[in-house]
Amino acid sequence: MAIFLRTTTLCTPIISLLLVIPIYSFNESLFIKNLLAGYDPLVRPSQNGEDTYVTLYISPLIIVDLDEREQLLKTAIFSTMLWQDNLLTWETVNSTLTSLILPENYIWTPDIMIVNSANTDIKLDTAKSKAFVHNYRYPQVILSVNNIYVTTCSVQVLKFPFDTQICKILLTPNGGNASKIILRTDSNTGINFAVFQNSSEWDLVDLSVHSEMRLETIGQDSYYSAAIITFTIKIGWHCQAGYAHIFERWIENKQYGK
Repeated sequence: MAIFLRTTTLCTPIISLLLVIPIYSFNESLFIKNLLAGYDPLVRPSQNGEDTYVTLYISPLIIVDLDEREQLLKTAIFSTMLWQDNLLTWETVNSTLTSLILPENYIWTPDIMIVNSANTDIKLDTAKSKAFVHNYRYPQVILSVNNIYVTTCSVQVLKFPFDTQICKILLTPNGGNASKIILRTDSNTGINFAVFQNSSEWDLVDLSVHSEMRLETIGQDSYYSAAIITFTIKIGWHCQAGYAHIFERWIENKQYGK
């Protein structure tokens, strides 16, 4: 297609030719529909039954509470999981589209169980989360979730209030194909303290995360992976809340005749 414009230079008519470059329209909704055609979010994406490796990154937010009497630890944690999904790959459109953001229920996501959860729902809650699908060199999915963990913790109170507690959160794949999902952590960048806030009562002395393979107690000697988050915390004496907590414990002990 060409557009002719009449212009004048030094009173001499000149015909100028302007080429119109076609602009390709992109319908993202239609693209996603075609991408997910035949995709089953219930089926683990693997080639020839290979294992699916899920890398876990931890960003602790705050220690909400440590209940010594009930032996419970309540923490807020922002976690990110990363894995490869070879079924979510496409030819780039005009060499520009390399990533998508999809609701987590549109695609397969790892089913992670909190082994020592004190709640009835022991699964890692990923509902209403958004998955970032990156298709640059290889298809990669990134899913971030913000959860409140309520887990059991064996609290030692013999040295209270001069005690240091070690509490663990045990995460492991769940479901019938749990042995095919390898949950792993990055020892170098697996923990991010950028957004962590000390509580008014407890100080975080140390936090570590590591993954390991364990022998399944039920089944035919199959292995499963586990990510273990270890909190090392001690009571904080830097504010009045710490003293208030001690006073409350002293009142409770008097009431129970301790």
